[in-house]
Amino acid sequence: MRFKDAKIASKQGLGLDAIFEIMALGNFYSLRKMAAIEGEIDDVTSSSILASASGAPISSVHLAFQRPTTSSSDTTVQST
Repeated sequence: MRFKDAKIASKQGLGLDAIFEIMALGNFYSLRKMAAIEGEIDDVTSSSILASASGAPISSVHLAFQRPTTSSSDTTVQST
């Protein structure tokens, strides 16, 4: 039986199945990424807790998500 000759309900069912599979893959991907982010947050949190317990300033702890610093020559201030 060719796809062209199938009943409309069968075609709609296949389309709905394809949508559900795509949604399931997207959810699986999202859950894996959230777990990875949670692990990185735990690392940063434990690093800052260890630093504060040892008396070291928090700013000296290397954080994975630091913003790049810009020098004053990179920014321009316009006065009106």
